[in-house]
Amino acid sequence: MVFDAIDWLGTRHRQQLDQLAAQDLFGLADDQLTREVLSSKHSQMLQMAFADWVIAEGAMMVEGVSTRAISLLEQGFTDTLTAGQHRYLKALSVTPLRLYLVESVVPGYSLQLREIGSAASRLVTVRERSGSRPDLQGEAVGARLVAVEDHYELAGGVLSFTSMMMHKLARELRPLVSTVDISRAIRTAWIQQFDPTLQRRPQFVSDEDGEPVQLITDTYQCSNVALFAQRLAAVSRFQGDEVGGWSLEKRRADGRLQMCGIHVDDVGGVTAFYQTASQAERYRPILESVAGDTLRHVTRASEDPFDVAMRLVPRTRSKQPEIPAELMTELFQSGMRQAYADWADKSLPAFEHRSPREMLRTPGGEVRVRELPAMYVRALHIFDRCSG
Repeated sequence: MVFDAIDWLGTRHRQQLDQLAAQDLFGLADDQLTREVLSSKHSQMLQMAFADWVIAEGAMMVEGVSTRAISLLEQGFTDTLTAGQHRYLKALSVTPLRLYLVESVVPGYSLQLREIGSAASRLVTVRERSGSRPDLQGEAVGARLVAVEDHYELAGGVLSFTSMMMHKLARELRPLVSTVDISRAIRTAWIQQFDPTLQRRPQFVSDEDGEPVQLITDTYQCSNVALFAQRLAAVSRFQGDEVGGWSLEKRRADGRLQMCGIHVDDVGGVTAFYQTASQAERYRPILESVAGDTLRHVTRASEDPFDVAMRLVPRTRSKQPEIPAELMTELFQSGMRQAYADWADKSLPAFEHRSPREMLRTPGGEVRVRELPAMYVRALHIFDRCSG
C-alpha cells in the first residue's frame, strides 16, 4: 500500500517527488555510495525506508505552497483504500523514525523494543510475525512503530545496524532533540555503514576527547635515568617507576585516565606513547618540561591502530593449531561468562568509565544499562551461527 501511495504521487507530482529524492535520499550520504546501495541487495530496504519517510515527513511545493505528502494523498488516493488502510496511512504519517534495541523476541509473534539514545524510553511490544526471529535479540534497528488499533506494528522500512555503527550512532543521537535531525542521522548512518572503506578500516575513537585514535610514539635518549626518574616522582601526575614504566594521568570525577605511557629501556632509551594527535601535542610539553635536560628527542612515529592490529593477525591459518569446534565454543562461552560475571561493578568506556551500578544512578542510566544484556545475547547468537 505504501508503494502504491508513492506511485500515485509520482503520476501526479513527478517533478516534486524527484526533487524530494534528490534532496533527501541522495543528500544523506555520498551520492555514489547511495547509488551503489540502490543497485545492491539492500535496494528494496532503502526504497521502503524512503517511501515511509515521504509519507511521514515529506512535503512538496504544490502551486507555491509546501504541502505534506499525506495531505496530497488525501486528495484522491485514500478514496481507494479501506477504512483500515486509511487509518494505517494516517498513523504512519505521524510516526517518527527512531533507533531501537531488540531486547527480547517471541518467535513468530512479537518483538520487545527499547529506544536507544533516549533517557526516557520504555519497553514497547511490537506485533511482528515473519520478522520475529530469535537471532534478532540484541540487534539495533531504525524503525517506525506504527500504532494500529490496540498494538504496534513495524513500518516496512526497517534498517538494521552493525554493532559498531550502532554505538557510533547512539552517541550521535543522544544530544539530538528534533525528529527531523534524528531521522536524518539514522538514515545517513545506515547508508554509511556500507562504505567499503569503513568496512576495511574501522574508526577507533578516544574515550577522553572523542577524537580518532592515532597511535603516536615519541622516542628520546636519556642522559641520566636516575635523575629523570627522580623528577617524574616529584610530580603527582606521573605514576610508576623505572621497572614498570610511568603514566601521565589526568584526574576525572570517575577516576584516573592515562594520557601518556612512558617506558625506559636498558640503554637509556625513553619511549612515550599517546592515543591521539591532540593528546601528544597537549602532554608532550608537560613530559619534556618535567624531564628538563635529561631527555633529548630523537624521533616521532604515528600509526593507525587498524594497521597495528592487522600486523598482529596471522598471515596464514595453516600455521595455527586446529582447535575442535566444541572446545572453541566452550572457550568463547567461558570467556563471555567471565567477562560478564562482575560486569555490574566494572568501569566501562561505553558509560564514560562508570560502572553499570554507578550508571543506574544517573538520569537515563537505566536505559543504557539495559542495552548490555541484550547485546551479550546477540553476541552468542552470532557466534553460534558462525560456528555452525
